[in-house]
Formats: sequence, C-alpha cells, structure tokens
Amino acid sequence: GFPQGGPPADGRGRGDGGSAAPPTESAAARSERRRELQQQKEPSEEKRQLVLQQRVGKLGEKEQTLVTQLRDALFERRSNMQKMFRSLDLNEDGVVSLEEFLHALEGAGVAVGHEIDRARASVTEEEAARMLAFFDRDGTGHLRYNEIMRLLQGTIELPGGPRRSSEPWFS
Repeated sequence: GFPQGGPPADGRGRGDGGSAAPPTESAAARSERRRELQQQKEPSEEKRQLVLQQRVGKLGEKEQTLVTQLRDALFERRSNMQKMFRSLDLNEDGVVSLEEFLHALEGAGVAVGHEIDRARASVTEEEAARMLAFFDRDGTGHLRYNEIMRLLQGTIELPGGPRRSSEPWFS
C-alpha cells in the first residue's frame, strides 16, 4: 500500500486528466464568444427548436441551483433589472436566446457543455434549454424582458422553507 495511510493528496490518480484550460485562455475565448453573440443577427433556429422541444412543468434541484447561481451573479454585478437584462441580451434584439443564456451561465461560474471542471457546477445545452423553456411562458423559444424578470424575482422554496412567491418555480 501507500506509506502513511493512503494515496498522495495532490489530486493525482483521480482520473480527471487535469484537462482544465489555463484561465487566461478561457477568458480570451469568453470575450471572443461575447463579440460573436453581440454581432449575431438572430438566435440560432436550431437552438430555438431545442428550447421549444422541452416540456418543463417544474425545475429539478440542479436546475434550481443553477438558476439561483445565475441570479446571484447578476444581482452582484448589476444595480437594476434593466441593466441585468441588457447584460444578458448581448445583440440587443430584445430577447435572450439560448446562446446568450448559456453565455450568462458561464459568466456566473457554471461550466458549459463538455468543458467540465469538477469544482464548478456544470450544465449541458439541453439542461440550459430546459431552464429557458421553463421561463419562456409565451413559447417563443427565447426570453423576453418580463420572463427574465420572473426568473430574477422568483423565490425558490428550499426544503422546509416558506413559500414566498405566489407562483413558485416548482411544487
């Protein structure tokens, strides 16, 4: 066995391959992605269809956690709802697309897609589409200002906690 009771505590041998990209690289990639989204004329139809295919009556525990993380990050950085919406609507077309929503989740510290770093929460495109679909009440496949407000204002009922919203996200 290992001397003194166990394998080295330096993270070797956990099978994660240490594939995390250097932070500077992902920051550069992120600002490049932001530029692409700002120039995007309209949301990708394929991603919009992915949202429209979802049938979401309530959010799962993981999705609630991710929505809360996004909301906390937005409240931390923006002083009012309108600025929060503008920070999400990168191409200023008046709606938040799935691509913009994913970008916002990433900005809130959620690893998106395959770039999984176990220390951070992670989300697949389909999970993000489920969350977006849940708040997309008019069925357009993206979020308008009032739908983002609902996302930002909702209170999540924690187990044993009081329900403060007249229309909770889940029951």
